[in-house]
Amino acid sequence: MATKTIQVTPEEVIIPLTYFPHASELELVVTEDTAVVRAKTITPGLHRDKRQAEMLEQTAVFKAQYMQLLQVYPGEYVAFHQGKLVDHDPDHTQLVRRIQKQYAGQIVLIRQVREQSEGPLRLGSPRLVR
Repeated sequence: MATKTIQVTPEEVIIPLTYFPHASELELVVTEDTAVVRAKTITPGLHRDKRQAEMLEQTAVFKAQYMQLLQVYPGEYVAFHQGKLVDHDPDHTQLVRRIQKQYAGQIVLIRQVREQSEGPLRLGSPRLVR
């Protein structure tokens, strides 16, 4: 079961994504003495890459099937394409090779089915707000 508490260490702050249930993107805003993580504001009418929406759909399918996947493929890597499980393998490299060959240039989500959470959210390139 994934943790639902915020963890603070000297090197990082780990915030479970359950605190941002509807956010597809997060941003880090740094002021004089604080840093704030929040759902990214999207300007209406701004063009978004359709591949991002497709990947978010594949991620939602993975999450919806997670418990079943955990029973059938624990520890393995699974691949989703157009809302369907298309392949699985305990070896990530072998799965990626097959997916690249069969679905070249297409959106395919590959995730490991594991008991623990996916690890800390890493945010890059913070912007300064004055």
